Order: sequence, then C-alpha cells, then structure tokens
Amino acid sequence: MESDIGISMVNTGIINFLLKKGNAALSRITNFCFSKVGIFLLRSALTLCLLISLFLVGCSNERSINSSSELIMDESVLYPENEPPFIKIKREGEWEEISRVDDYPSKPEISSNKTKLAFISPFEFEMAGDVWLYDLLINEKKKIFNQDQAGKGNSAKDVLWVDNSNLVILIGDTIGTISSNHTLYLLNIKDNKLQQIFQAENNQDLRDLKIVNGKSISFEIVTYNEESTDHASEIKTLDITNFISEGTPG
Repeated sequence: MESDIGISMVNTGIINFLLKKGNAALSRITNFCFSKVGIFLLRSALTLCLLISLFLVGCSNERSINSSSELIMDESVLYPENEPPFIKIKREGEWEEISRVDDYPSKPEISSNKTKLAFISPFEFEMAGDVWLYDLLINEKKKIFNQDQAGKGNSAKDVLWVDNSNLVILIGDTIGTISSNHTLYLLNIKDNKLQQIFQAENNQDLRDLKIVNGKSISFEIVTYNEESTDHASEIKTLDITNFISEGTPG
C-alpha cells in the first residue's frame, strides 16, 4: 500500500513537472508568435501558402481554358482529307458538327490565337462557294463573304489569316478547266471592311499564297500565252500594312 502511494506521488510529480515545462514552452511559443519576428514569419508563411494556392488554381484554370477554348487541327478540330470532308470541333468534351459532308467544306484555316476558323463552302469543282467563320468563344458560325461579293461567275478559292482580325480571300472563275484565280481581297471580320488589294490580268493566275510576318502577302503569278499552251511565272510580294485595320473591339 505504501509502495502504491509512493508511485502515485512520483507520477503526480512528473505530471506537474511536465505541465510546468509545457506551459513554459507554450508561453515562449505564444510570446514568439506575437513578437515582431514571430508576426513577420507567420505573415510570410501565410503569404507563401496563399501564393502557392493561387498558382495551383491558376494552373488548373489555364489547363481548363486551353483544353476548351483552343482550336487545334487533329485534336479539337476534325477534317478528314481522305474521305468526304466535314468539319467537327470539340467543345466541353463533346464533338459538334460545324459543316456537314453535304456542305463540301474546304480545309479550315485556324487563326493564330486558335479561337476562330475560316473555310469555304461549298468547295467543289465548278461550284461557287461562300466564306464562313466559326468563333469558338461564342460558339457562332456565320457567313462573312458570299458569292455576290465575288462577282458573277466568280467564287472564293482560298482564305488565309493575316492576323486574328484580317483575312485574305482569293477569288477566281467558277467555271473552267484552267485555273484562273485573279483577285485578292482583304476582309476585316470585326468591322466587315472589304478591300480589293490586287487584281491580275485576264491571262494570269494567282497561286501559292503565303502571309509573310503579318505585313506582306507573297504569291506566284502565272501568265499564259494567247493559246494557253505555255506560261511563265514570277513571285510577287505585296505590302498590305496600309490596308490592315484593327476594326472595332470585340
């Protein structure tokens, strides 16, 4: 019995000792936290945690935005070239048809910011086509250049993005076994401003259009003889900076 009482007193003493030490340590920690140094370190730690959280959320949002608001050929844009063509785009994990097989669409041209695509439909031999624009951000498809604007007997033959607002449209004869692409237009899709920037001669054909640094357009001019049995070609580069406009915001 006396032995048990002695052990109990020892245990009680140990507990009291530990409590005193614990209270002292807690007091020192509390005093440190409320000291200038402690407050500074605590604020720094909280700020670091907040920055890490914002970074992780931002990365997650960026991945989400990129996956749902970018048009990338063969990833979020489908255009089969070895079978009857159509155009489908992927939005929010689902495929949506932008242009059907019966529309005979051309291969879509995607803007540099990957939010818009332009194409010609119908794009078939001796069929007059219109130019269409699809905007992923607002999920809208609309006609931006029609056959009447091309002129009687003419059709859109090619489209190229100069920048995210301006398109070059190549116009040629609808009917004919010999290619006759003769007119270049610049269309601003924001303000619908349409400008003719080049006109070829009657015996000339424009081919192989390329945009150079967003400021010039390079193309081949093929000139036929009177019998169309022979031809000569040259490369021309046209400065289009004076034609380019930003359009209205949006």
